[in-house]
Amino acid sequence: TTSLEPDEVLVAVDFRVTAGAATSCTEVALRSGDFALVGLHVVLEVDASSQSIKRASLVAFGIGAVPVRLDAVEDVLTGSILGSATSSRAAEALMDSIDSATSDIHATGDYRRAALATLVRRATASEAV
Repeated sequence: TTSLEPDEVLVAVDFRVTAGAATSCTEVALRSGDFALVGLHVVLEVDASSQSIKRASLVAFGIGAVPVRLDAVEDVLTGSILGSATSSRAAEALMDSIDSATSDIHATGDYRRAALATLVRRATASEAV
């Protein structure tokens, strides 16, 4: 189940990652240690010999009330070869698939979308994996 009763407390979360998969969790904050304005968790399984992405899982946070799975970005990445062209296509897919993000006193929705696109570009660059 994904909901808790009033007398229940979440004490652990278990993420299963394939051996050899590259993972990262990055965020943008105004100051070190501040609450994240926007962030990204990435898991990439890459074929070592061909540098082809076998599986991609990306989740964004800080763009809405709940974390968002980035299916369109995953679709672009899966089967692609690591590199700057793939990273750029992934960032474009993000911008096309996220119409709006939360705006508040800390950041506009447009800023959050642009920052998230930068995080996607960086996390999927071949140097990052």
